[in-house]
Amino acid sequence: QDREVGYRMGGGVEVLSHREDEFVSAMVDLCKSLMYLNISYTSIGDATLRSLSKFGLNLQYLSLAYAKKYTNKGLNYLATGKGCHRLVYLDISGCTEISVRGFKSLGIGCNEIEHLVINDMATLTTSCIIAMAGYYSNLTTVSLLASPHISDSAVKALVQGNKLTVFKTEGNKRLTDTSFKMFGTSCPDLKHIYVSDCPKITDNSLKFISSLNNIVVLNISDCISITDSGVRIFLEGHSGSKLRELNLSNCILITDLTILKIVQRCSSLTHLRIRFCVHLTDNGIEWLGSLLALTNIDLTGTNVHEQGLSGLSNNHKIRELTVANCSGVTDNGLQKFYHKMANLEYLDVSHCLSVTDQSVKTLAFCCRRLISLNIAGCPKVHFELRSTRIFL
Repeated sequence: QDREVGYRMGGGVEVLSHREDEFVSAMVDLCKSLMYLNISYTSIGDATLRSLSKFGLNLQYLSLAYAKKYTNKGLNYLATGKGCHRLVYLDISGCTEISVRGFKSLGIGCNEIEHLVINDMATLTTSCIIAMAGYYSNLTTVSLLASPHISDSAVKALVQGNKLTVFKTEGNKRLTDTSFKMFGTSCPDLKHIYVSDCPKITDNSLKFISSLNNIVVLNISDCISITDSGVRIFLEGHSGSKLRELNLSNCILITDLTILKIVQRCSSLTHLRIRFCVHLTDNGIEWLGSLLALTNIDLTGTNVHEQGLSGLSNNHKIRELTVANCSGVTDNGLQKFYHKMANLEYLDVSHCLSVTDQSVKTLAFCCRRLISLNIAGCPKVHFELRSTRIFL
């Protein structure tokens, strides 16, 4: 009754947190074999973590993402209790209330972690990572998206003694080529690199990882210092022929020379994003038609014209094409492309100002497997056509 009064009096958050703590505590107490627990976006507090430290003996997956009511005290229970020692996956994204002491408790109590996700944490510092990572020896996957304050020293702590296969971060002005040097020397099993919008990353970074044998996904979008030279060195390395996904969006210095090297080396490439690479021309883009494994391509904001689209159509396996915000895209180029694209499933021509009804009609006739179409912001496609259901 007192709790109900508290709720009506404005204590709703505290009451909800207490109820959720009671529910989760009862559940983990009764379900001794529980292995997977996702309590993200809830109001659980320290009492839940105390119960997990007692009864979560078999727990392997735990997500506390955006659950912001627990504190360092709760995490200390994990360090001192018997539960959660078998965790292999931990997500604490958005939990900005955790301090260095809390991260150390996570390192002590959950030292078998293989997959660590700490996204959207503006308060995350290098000291936090060092306090935690020193206890880990099994890390394979690390995601630090939207955590702008970590440095090369944090990467060093994560790399040492572990066998990283996936590393992700973005929007970081502190990471430098030194981090990639550590990848090249200490992460022979690295397969997936996502380092986006990190302006201090240069061609040297690509040189440092060119000796790695197993990279299949490389995302260095918005790393504006990357040039043709760095891409060439990497693609001529051991992973060039194995690369399946490449994102060079907004690497504004690259030219058709990069496209030529991609065509020469990346026979396994299925996904390519080169958004807003403004120095690319039709001469380079049409070469991509000879990449027969390529199924997904994003040319948003590039200078692609009829010549480039015609060249792309030589690859009949393309399933997804994005040419949004491309002023050179016209009906003629699209119609030449559509006639060879029986397998096309996704198309985005939004904000292509020259596109008219005629190319949309050709699309409906030629591409019967189309699943998704974006023609937003195309003023010459009449409202009546956009409102009509076209059965493909």
